[in-house]
Amino acid sequence: MIKRFTKIFILAAVLLFAMALTSFAAGKEKPAPFPFTIELDLEHCDRLCYAGHPGSTVQYRDGLAATPDTSFRVINTGTDSGADVSHLAIDIAIIYENEDQSGSYRETVRSFKAGDLNQKDNFALFSENAIKSLADRGKLYSDSLKGVELTMNYDFRESKTKTVYLYICTEDDYFDYLERMYEEEE
Repeated sequence: MIKRFTKIFILAAVLLFAMALTSFAAGKEKPAPFPFTIELDLEHCDRLCYAGHPGSTVQYRDGLAATPDTSFRVINTGTDSGADVSHLAIDIAIIYENEDQSGSYRETVRSFKAGDLNQKDNFALFSENAIKSLADRGKLYSDSLKGVELTMNYDFRESKTKTVYLYICTEDDYFDYLERMYEEEE
């Protein structure tokens, strides 16, 4: 009798535990998608971008090719009809390997605070001074160990972050990458 009672008790406890886990899992909602994206003033050109060296390996992410004088526009993705661009901030940083290639540096070269952006104007990725400074230091153009990270921070009902990676190249290289991308699609 005690054996039977123990088995029933254990089975009931396992069943209750399983039901409790599924109810917690069902209560979790997927986070809402990021309400904004950027649109470059160039034709869309995919490019693999350096994304830093935070741990033991170098990381790469899918991104877009751009030139130093590229500008962008903020676009509402339509996923949140109440999204207000005045709560969006953007930081643009170059990422590059340190001297002994054991990690990476992140250097913010341009920031747009909440309230600086709108959806009708174009905004330059880099200022003229930043372009000159980066070119003088050999950090303007991307390669396998240099890239650009554009981070969008939306702080309204809840905080959300989205990062876009950019590969900065010359105009000639950009058009070469674009042509190769079209050839691969054919």
